[in-house]
Amino acid sequence: MNDNIIKYAFDQLTDKPVFINDAANGINCNCKCAKCGERLEAIQGKTNEWHFRHYNRSNCNGGQETVIHKYAKQIIVESLQITLPKYGKIAYTEANAEKELNSIRPDVTAIYNEQKIYFEIAVKHFNEPEKNTFLINGKHKSVEIDLSTLPLISSPTLIANAVLNEITNKRIIFWESTPVINYQVQDDKDNWWTNPFVILGFIACSFLGYKWVTSKINTKK
Repeated sequence: MNDNIIKYAFDQLTDKPVFINDAANGINCNCKCAKCGERLEAIQGKTNEWHFRHYNRSNCNGGQETVIHKYAKQIIVESLQITLPKYGKIAYTEANAEKELNSIRPDVTAIYNEQKIYFEIAVKHFNEPEKNTFLINGKHKSVEIDLSTLPLISSPTLIANAVLNEITNKRIIFWESTPVINYQVQDDKDNWWTNPFVILGFIACSFLGYKWVTSKINTKK
């Protein structure tokens, strides 16, 4: 397969991603390019590999990274379940794409265990250090999903599996603070004078000392 061909477009009416296999043939697909916004037609012949083509011939590459990024966000919003490293499968609610959070705009914001959780999706570009710092310092539960190794011609099924089920391509940005262990001295265990061997030694020394003193007194008599 040619990784440079256009497999995804945006629907003219809904602005949602459309895969070539799910589109109507020709200009009836009612699709537009994700990069330049121009009209596309679906080429679905019997000889060549199915793909989209600009209706007015163009060298535009179709902005496939943009479409897959948006499609991945749509998958998270519509699924409400995802598998994460360490924490396994979790269920979330109220998922929304591109909801502003102070100075940043996470790709998807949702609610998990009555707390907000944020999802970031990397197709070619990963989170800037400043964005990660903001999420960590603010103690915002957040996860980055890496789709950079996924071919741009991947089917919707493969993309959905990578987003929802794979764990090796996910990184926890922040989840919970590392607990601080407080070590407290326990007087009933740590005081040296309560040690049984110390007590026995004290008794033995006292007894021997008494014997020695007694013997000296008897000698003087």
